[in-house]
Amino acid sequence: MRTLLLLLCLLLAGCASSGGSGSTAPASSSPPSVVAYVGGDRVSQSDLYALIAPESRAAALANYVIQRGVDRRLSSLGLAITEVEVDAERERLLRTLSEDPDEAARLLESLRQERGLDREAFERTLHQTAGLRAVVAPDVEVTDEAIERAYELRYGPRVQARIITVERLAEASEVMRRLQEGEGFFATIAGEVSTDPSAVRGGLLDPLSPLDPTLPDAIRASLRSLPDRPAGLSDILTLERGFAILKYERTVLPDTRTLDELRDELAISVRMRAESLRMRELARVLLTEVEITMLDSRLQEAWTRRVRQMETDIVP
Repeated sequence: MRTLLLLLCLLLAGCASSGGSGSTAPASSSPPSVVAYVGGDRVSQSDLYALIAPESRAAALANYVIQRGVDRRLSSLGLAITEVEVDAERERLLRTLSEDPDEAARLLESLRQERGLDREAFERTLHQTAGLRAVVAPDVEVTDEAIERAYELRYGPRVQARIITVERLAEASEVMRRLQEGEGFFATIAGEVSTDPSAVRGGLLDPLSPLDPTLPDAIRASLRSLPDRPAGLSDILTLERGFAILKYERTVLPDTRTLDELRDELAISVRMRAESLRMRELARVLLTEVEITMLDSRLQEAWTRRVRQMETDIVP
């Protein structure tokens, strides 16, 4: 489920900028188009364009490109997305946020507002996610081996922790200083500075198995020693992109239920995870399979960062 939340957050990042538009800067040879007067002064499209950060424009363009590619694939498969599929995506996201319906609804609203989305933009994101799922779902196969592995990872010994991720070492050092000197609770600081999607939950992660091969090596090693660390805090962990700090919450003991008792539940979970990973990969492919000509060097740089971000999965 966590991979689904990560994918949703990446898609949400670009929806508020320009309504999903993929427009770039007007060509310099074109006369400025006046869109408003402020105190008698003309405001042109280029004036407004300059106020939008390149990162926001790149995110909006990414969503446009992804939706364009999804629409092409749905058309070739003879598929269409209806409100039924969109509602199903909403329910999946709610279950990802919390098992408590009221808490899930609150967190979802908080996520929407944090991303600066109106309800229409949020619905577009759910529609895009439903489209990605419809394209990849027929190719997902749930094997007995995958179910058995999921049983070991989910119902064997696991550690629940909170995480703070940042991009620079200096930021991680400042966070560690604040934690060690008691300048705020871990959950509060996570909500303030963490770049991980779990920030909306105070950095709280689902219980993780130190045996999970999809986790970064630094995270897996830290989970093993975390219960014995002073204050339950890890060192600053170096990830492929960025840095992380973990805080121990609790150890989840092995479940006494058998594999046969949980097989159906696990099959659903394995399918969800496999679909989410393929959706993420499809979104990345859609960003790179079409030729895009940038008229703005800053937008080009932001676009490159955006594509790289789609390839990053800090904690699956």
